[in-house]
Amino acid sequence: MQLVQQPAIVYPILLPVPSPIGRTKTSPAAQDSVQNINLAVYSCSNYPFGFFNAFGNPVRKDSVDYVLHLGGWGNSIGRVPLPGREIYTLYDYRKRLATYRTDLDLLANHEKFAWIPVWDDHDVADNTYRDGSSELNNTEVSFINDGGVSVDQRKMNAVRAYFEWMPIRQADMDDNLRIWRNFKLGNPVDLIMLDTRNYNRSITDLYWNTDYVHELSNDAGRSMMGARQESWFYHSLLESAQRGASWRIIGSQTGKS
Repeated sequence: MQLVQQPAIVYPILLPVPSPIGRTKTSPAAQDSVQNINLAVYSCSNYPFGFFNAFGNPVRKDSVDYVLHLGGWGNSIGRVPLPGREIYTLYDYRKRLATYRTDLDLLANHEKFAWIPVWDDHDVADNTYRDGSSELNNTEVSFINDGGVSVDQRKMNAVRAYFEWMPIRQADMDDNLRIWRNFKLGNPVDLIMLDTRNYNRSITDLYWNTDYVHELSNDAGRSMMGARQESWFYHSLLESAQRGASWRIIGSQTGKS
């Protein structure tokens, strides 16, 4: 028997083990006439800075249709997550994400709403870009100081743990670092989720190179997304305009003007 999910319908989620009963909601079909869509938007969820009351408020009010999370789960100063140190290995990233899921308001939010997430730099490390981060770069010294974990290996550890813990499917089976994708939420709304941090971003401010990055700020060769994602983004906007969507919502980790 094939189960066909209908658009914009709430479904209960039942597991074959003792567990709270969750629910999810499918997105409306592209041609559906939708009058209202309520979105909750979160970013940089910092476990050490305090409890996640903001995740609990829409749960208690049952006031949103979908949750957009723009990334940032890896911070480690304050309310102590595990491991209580800089993280590098697959075990480290799994443990850190598991610690975040001990917050009851966050658990309730996951249980109640369908999520549309994307990652930020702290899902891997601080100030990530294509070839490294503020703590780890593709140099021999960095490799030795950080326990023999390369930039690429650390990024893949983070990505694997993210896909294991977050409610998201891989966007491209031939490109496991691609998370950018789009959604048509009925006829009025197009949602475009970007990755401006990890996919193919040019060198960024790593704290020791601030003046250098400032000098490059107007260099036409620099990119926050890389040529492939930029081309996809442009065509997504064009397609949205051509189909007459009233709203184009861009989910991004950084501001744009």
